[in-house]
Amino acid sequence: MALQQPLLDDPEAQSRSDPAKFEVWREVKMQVVIAGPMIVVGILNFIVPISSVMFVGHLGKLSLASASLASSSCNVTGFIILMGMSAALETLCGQAYGAKQHSLLGVYLQRAIFVLLLISIPISILWFYIGDVLRALGQDPLISSHTEEYARFLVPGLFGSALVWPSVKFLQAQYVVAPMAIFSLITAIVHVFLCWIFIYQLHIGAKGAAICVSISYWLNALMLLAYIKFSSTCKTTFTGITKNALHDFRGFFKLAIPATVMICFEACSFEILTLLSGLLPNPQLETSTLVTFYMIPSGFSAAVSTRVANELGAGNHLVAKSAVGVTLCMAALNSILSVVVFLAFRKSIGWVYSNETDVVEHIASLLKVAFLIAACDPIQCVLGGVVRGCGWQAVGALANLTAFYVVGLPTAVVLGFVFKFYGMGLWIGIACGNATQTIILCFLTFFMNWENQVKSFTPFVSKAYAIVV
Repeated sequence: MALQQPLLDDPEAQSRSDPAKFEVWREVKMQVVIAGPMIVVGILNFIVPISSVMFVGHLGKLSLASASLASSSCNVTGFIILMGMSAALETLCGQAYGAKQHSLLGVYLQRAIFVLLLISIPISILWFYIGDVLRALGQDPLISSHTEEYARFLVPGLFGSALVWPSVKFLQAQYVVAPMAIFSLITAIVHVFLCWIFIYQLHIGAKGAAICVSISYWLNALMLLAYIKFSSTCKTTFTGITKNALHDFRGFFKLAIPATVMICFEACSFEILTLLSGLLPNPQLETSTLVTFYMIPSGFSAAVSTRVANELGAGNHLVAKSAVGVTLCMAALNSILSVVVFLAFRKSIGWVYSNETDVVEHIASLLKVAFLIAACDPIQCVLGGVVRGCGWQAVGALANLTAFYVVGLPTAVVLGFVFKFYGMGLWIGIACGNATQTIILCFLTFFMNWENQVKSFTPFVSKAYAIVV
């Protein structure tokens, strides 16, 4: 889609024909264009860290447990934070693009990259001593030592991630999603090849997998930045380095902080689940299996966030509302398919992660509960995208706090440790939190006043554009 091309036809012309039928099918086409490539991007980006765990898993249960715990710990203390901070661009860039204030997008991109690179410095220091932190939290000392070694080699990848996430949000707001899918595919292929070379040919071991993750993040970052710099698609949204990026940090943090809290509340609940599993009997087994199955269907969330932000920025509140309904239908279909896959292949999925029979059998038992999360996750993910598109990150953070820390984790602790359901109890608890989150976000979305959302967007865009000009 050309950058200058209007995203929507004349709403009045649509209403003169058959608005109900026309709008729905038109929105379906829009969602396929956005969500399809973004789903591919989400899957391929997930392959980078998880394939490293898969390769390491065949080196033994200890290697699998340490790599899984390192991946979890670095997610909760680093990668998730950067992803959360960059989520502010879903509102800022989406809103500016919908309002046709294209020059703002490049300013927002540079501002986000600057902030994320600064934040990466203290995070990298933490990673160098994360083994001490894990031991203080009661984790197995041997697993903690191997985890620290793995995390240290992930530090370069942290800075690469600080470039990747803002670039993704910048392009997503403009519907430039196909190039991201291509870059992610190239990165995933190169990453798998590098893992095979580093782990099995050069015999570097688990740390070789971490090195491969860092290389892959930087490869993806360089391709994205090169596209933004040299592609004609971004010529009006990125006009070069500007000192305006160093102004108005307050506006960025106003959305970035609650967006980070919103995403981290949910993600951290899963990582806390992993840490709690280390306190159960046979922690190597519990830790290696509980971390490997959670994947956000980011394509749905990205699609609805982009559509809502664009249309609210353009003043089309009825189209934004329609976009939410269409994406929810797509997410419901994804929920059904996910449940079918989980139940049909639960006895064989474990062999992908390990060649240990007890690990495979344990994974199969956990999937009896994990399918409940798979059923709710696409729906709540879409609703989370609606929240970010509307700029309601603070409300989303409160919803996630209630769902996971009032309902989910307490239930998991009681079932896992008091009633001795162990890993199964932890998963049941987090499934309850996931369901609670879905219900809260449904309530917020269904009772939202869309016309008021448009009114709240317009003054902010005008003020931001005035600062740049």
